[in-house]
Amino acid sequence: MSAELVHAAAGSHEPGEVASFLTAALFGGPTFFDQHSARYYALVPASTAARKEWRDRRHSPAAESLGLGSYVGVPRPDLNGPHDGHFSYWCVPMHGPGDLCDPEAVSQLVAHGRHRLNTQGAVRGR
Repeated sequence: MSAELVHAAAGSHEPGEVASFLTAALFGGPTFFDQHSARYYALVPASTAARKEWRDRRHSPAAESLGLGSYVGVPRPDLNGPHDGHFSYWCVPMHGPGDLCDPEAVSQLVAHGRHRLNTQGAVRGR
């Protein structure tokens, strides 16, 4: 998910506020931020990519689902906030193996962020 989308959904760019929002919106599901690409990654079951909204690319380009055959490098388990010298960190850390986000919660977060971006654009006259 693009940082712009997540920040719009969270109503903030501040890392602590965004982390609190993601924790609530994704029910504590593991999420990390890659500062280099300015993208957030919510870890979901691989089958999520087969859901209609992701298969039809409804959320593109602001968000996409990486399904089977995709690889993502995750931060070290102890990187729970921005750190110099590290590109990525956990906003919401994993609690253990198999800990994943609810795919429906991720879709709702993305839809909320898209709505907020569209509303902001309409207010600004874009």
